[in-house]
Amino acid sequence: MRLAGKVALITGAAAGVEGELMGFGGAAARLFAREGAKVVLTDIKEEMGFKTAAQIRAQGGEALFLRHDVTSEADWQEVIQTTLVTFGALHVLVNNAGTGARYTVEETTAEVWDAQMAVHAKGTFLGTKYAIPLMRQAGGGSIINVSSIYGLVGSPTSAAYHAAKGAIRIFTKAAAIQYAQDHIRVNSIHPGYCLTPLTSGGYGSDPQRQAWSIARTPLGRLGTADDIAYGMLYLASDSQPYVCAPYAFVFNGFLKGVRFPRRVPGAIGAEKIWSLVQEQLVQGIPPQQALATVYAVLTRPSRDIQACNMGLSDGQRYVLYNGNPHGRAYYQLHQAQQGALHMVCSEPFGAWAWRAYESR
Repeated sequence: MRLAGKVALITGAAAGVEGELMGFGGAAARLFAREGAKVVLTDIKEEMGFKTAAQIRAQGGEALFLRHDVTSEADWQEVIQTTLVTFGALHVLVNNAGTGARYTVEETTAEVWDAQMAVHAKGTFLGTKYAIPLMRQAGGGSIINVSSIYGLVGSPTSAAYHAAKGAIRIFTKAAAIQYAQDHIRVNSIHPGYCLTPLTSGGYGSDPQRQAWSIARTPLGRLGTADDIAYGMLYLASDSQPYVCAPYAFVFNGFLKGVRFPRRVPGAIGAEKIWSLVQEQLVQGIPPQQALATVYAVLTRPSRDIQACNMGLSDGQRYVLYNGNPHGRAYYQLHQAQQGALHMVCSEPFGAWAWRAYESR
């Protein structure tokens, strides 16, 4: 078992009731317990949390549920102390608690902004702060901060949520640098579109929004809580002692939305590029071969490519550069999942043409 002898604290972990739609924290709590960890689940949803913990114990695991408001420093101090008294140590912290706020900048009130920053940014900060001393005493540990793909990109419908999740990403980098010498690994994960209790009232129940989300997910489906939980297990276990604050662990191979104010006549846009990739993958063609095929299409002399700040990768090499009309090259390197072929983009660069270029 990969977490034998470990004590894990997971916030936002109430939604793990068997037979019901699970959240990331609840699914992680069940998985960690199966892998041998003693698990402390925390949440503000008491009835569901107690039920999840009871089910874990009934299946042979060790689990304790505590009511916990992650925005409260006093609550954090109490939860950390109870964990220490009950299980004697802390080796893994998953800062997972979160809420949604689907408002544009103008629609966002100061109260909504403060609430998002409190639950996500402040909650993650407080958890990390109070977990570090216990992990240092234990000789090291793993802190897993749940951000979002929306902590990396923007969207037409949200503002405060993006800012709060982005704060988690940058905070993670700072903490990782500061406590690596204590053998405390700090990583952030960035789930794409997943079906959980938090999203079930949105694209989970709206066929049009669901289709929009799936169309931007190269794997062709919404993620599940278990998909993310296994990524957390990877980071929590001692089998990955050298993984600390990478650019991001991004799940579902999410394709960031691509929209252009104008087109270069005859240019290939990012959506077309990705459709070429998908055509290769659905035929079972290995990623490197698919990449070579698409690269050949993109480098035909008569073709220009227009896209966003985009990289196409097989996890080993990056093949897209952009150039402006003055010939100066710009290149942004994105961390890719090893062995996975995906595309990442960010803000549009207007009508600049893109050229394919194989990095050496």
